[in-house]
Order: sequence, then structure tokens, then C-alpha cells
Amino acid sequence: METQLPETTPRMTDVRRALVRWYRTHARDLPWRRDPSPYRVWVSEIMLQQTRVETVVPYFQRFLGRFPDYRSLARATEEEVLEAWSGLGYYRRARALHQGVRAVLEVHGGEFPSGEREALALPGIGPYTAGAIRSIALGIRAPLVDGNVERVLSRVFGVRGDVSKAATRKVFWELARQAVERGEPGEVNQSLMELGALVCKPAAPECASCPLARRCYALRHDCVGQLPQLPSKRATVPVHRTVLLVRRGRDVLLRRRPAEELLPGMWDLPGAFAGPDGDRSTGADDAAALLPFAVDIEGEPLGSVKHAITYRRITLDVRGARAARAAGGRRRRAVGTDGAELLWCAPADALERALSSPARRILRRWGDLT
Repeated sequence: METQLPETTPRMTDVRRALVRWYRTHARDLPWRRDPSPYRVWVSEIMLQQTRVETVVPYFQRFLGRFPDYRSLARATEEEVLEAWSGLGYYRRARALHQGVRAVLEVHGGEFPSGEREALALPGIGPYTAGAIRSIALGIRAPLVDGNVERVLSRVFGVRGDVSKAATRKVFWELARQAVERGEPGEVNQSLMELGALVCKPAAPECASCPLARRCYALRHDCVGQLPQLPSKRATVPVHRTVLLVRRGRDVLLRRRPAEELLPGMWDLPGAFAGPDGDRSTGADDAAALLPFAVDIEGEPLGSVKHAITYRRITLDVRGARAARAAGGRRRRAVGTDGAELLWCAPADALERALSSPARRILRRWGDLT
């Protein structure tokens, strides 16, 4: 069944005018907005996926300091990119950005493509990201729809229907297309996103200060809390695992996640997410079985940390362990029983690597960094 708009909806011209007027006064001063080149907008939009703005700002500044343009990022190794990304999570985004930048250099001569089809062919670029880069950096009348835009459009125009359904999404994209038919497209798109982030929030929206309050269908019909209509969430899965903080002298042992595991390529502690089944709970013996040498596991756990990856709610119990004196001699590198790369290094050096967020927290708390 096709999603229909109510008959009593505001004119897009009036909505656009009020949005842009509000945006010019209330827009946040964000570093990627000061020089909205395609590369800077691209990096910022990839970082902002599923990550709060306050978290992204320092990462963006450090990342641009290290990789200021396409060529510097393209020349970097994957591990260097993951190191710079470490702590932001969702590392698949970083890999796709790395591959996409290389494609811009190899296929498009170092210029982000202006055409929609060519932009969508780049690794990691979907309709939203293509719309953001093309409108904000290139001034093209390209629409975009993300969670913030969906929320604003659904409430202002009374869009009902599950937002995950194709018919409902078609309505959102059509409204977004109408929004950029006039005015500066980058400014219009950013005003929609900014209003969703600052005012038209998921919970406790600030309707009294909203520039679209007089035009808002949901406010007029007392259904703000009912829109947008979201799909049912996947049930969370509790996962309980034991990780080993293995020492040899002052060094600790890291394990690099192979391709078939969650977050491949990241360094972690033995036992964190071994194997392709990220929903399986494991114990200390499972973690020790990954190592090609014997370890003595301490009796009492050091403590635990909690973490979440998509629908998984993870508890990691941390156990200290000591490697036998002859464990690998003094070699820094080894190979685990499952073929994963192992590395001995000082805890402070470990923090400079592409380290998982839980491992970083564990080393800072129990790694004796002083």
C-alpha cells in the first residue's frame, strides 16, 4: 500500500524559507562546515554515521591533520587508517572511505564525481552520503534523507508508515527532492539535519522553539510522539566472554582479528571475539586455547567491562595471565592456533595501534601504563 500525505500539509516553499532563516542563526560552528570541500564533507559524513557530533569533532580534526587530502589518505596503509580511526567504532566505515578515496584518484583523477551514478559507484557511498557531498560541497540540487531528516519531514508533513518500508522511504525522498528545488541546496539540506539534531529530537522535542511549529502537522494533530513510525527493534542478545590480559615481563599480548570475525583487522585481547560467531559466550579456557603456548591464568578476575555492538550487549570478564618464560622466546610476533596474528608490545605502544574500544579501556585500567 502506497504511503499518502494528509491533505492539510504546509507548502514546501514556506517550510524551506523558515528552515533556512533559522539555520543561519542557529547552525553550530563545526569544522567541516568552515571549508566544505568534497573530501572534508565526505570524511565528516562517514564519521557522523551512528556517532555523536561531540565525539566526531576531535577525531575529525586529528584525522585531517594526519590525512589532509585524498592522496595522503590513499597512500596510507589500512592499519594506519584504522589507527587514526581507533575509538570511533564501526571500522568498516574507515575501510570503505579508504577504498573510496583510492577510487576517486584512480578513476576520477582526484575529483569527486558530480554525477549521482558515479558517486554511488564509489565504495561506502550510499544515497545519503552522495546527496550530502554533492549538495554541500558541489552545490548540486541533490536530496538526502537520514534519521534526522526523516523525523522532521514525517512530523511536519504528517508522513505515516513504517520508515523501513520502500513506499514510506519513497515519500521521504520525494519531499527531500522538493526541498532542494529552490535555494542553496547544501544550506537547505543542512538546515533539515540541524533542526532534527537540535530541536525536532526523537524524545522531548523542543516544539516551542521550533521555526516550523505553526506549520507542523504532528504538532497540530497532537501526534508528535507517534512520528516517525519506526520498525520493531531486533531483540538484544546478551554475550558473556572472558578475555585474557597476558603478560610477558612488562609486555602484553595482542591478537589481531582475522577477516571472518567481527571488526576484522582490529587488535584486541585474546578471547574477546574469537571465531565467526559473535553471539556465543566463552570462558577462560576458550581464550587460552587460541594461544600457541601455555599460560597461567590468575585465580580472580581483574574486573569486567561492558560493550555493545549492534544488537549485542557484551560483558567481558578480564582475567590476568602469565606466559611461560619460554613462550616464543623473545620474539615479538607469533601465530595463534586459529591462524590469527599475535603481537607482544608495551601497553603504551598498544594504545597507539588500531585497538578495539574495550581493549583500550582494559589496558588503561589494568595495563600498568606508568
